[in-house]
Amino acid sequence: MQQHCQALGRSVHVVNLDPAADELDYTPSVDLRSLITVDDAMDELNLGPNGGLMWCFECVPLSHVVGDSRAARLVAC
Repeated sequence: MQQHCQALGRSVHVVNLDPAADELDYTPSVDLRSLITVDDAMDELNLGPNGGLMWCFECVPLSHVVGDSRAARLVAC
């Protein structure tokens, strides 16, 4: 999608909300992994993969990932 929009000359913002992603085929404008990864949660909290993923989703609100004003604009779209 990012490549398609760029080929059309349109600006696009891609947000990665997957804290378990190892590699991405795109360059996200905002990346949850800059705050926490599943591996970090598993190591620090002694959780398994599912628990680490659930912790990341439950404990890191979108506003912490992109900032309050950017989160509001993303939700409004």
